[in-house]
Amino acid sequence: MQPDDQDYQWPACFVGTSKSPEDARRWGNHLAQRYASRTPQCQFLHSSLGDTGNNWSSLPVVAFGEEASDDTIGW
Repeated sequence: MQPDDQDYQWPACFVGTSKSPEDARRWGNHLAQRYASRTPQCQFLHSSLGDTGNNWSSLPVVAFGEEASDDTIGW
């Protein structure tokens, strides 16, 4: 989907902590794919890493390897 498509959405944003940005992305992808596999109307298309210089204090924090609940992540 294109970003201007009405069905395009960001299901959740969260802070991932890990030893490297690639580990954070890999774990975030795992969590997103896990959610999409249980939610028929969702499809995992891609992910991105944000600039940690921003104020992310209101977002949930998920450590690498933590099987965070859907409620924690905010799907």
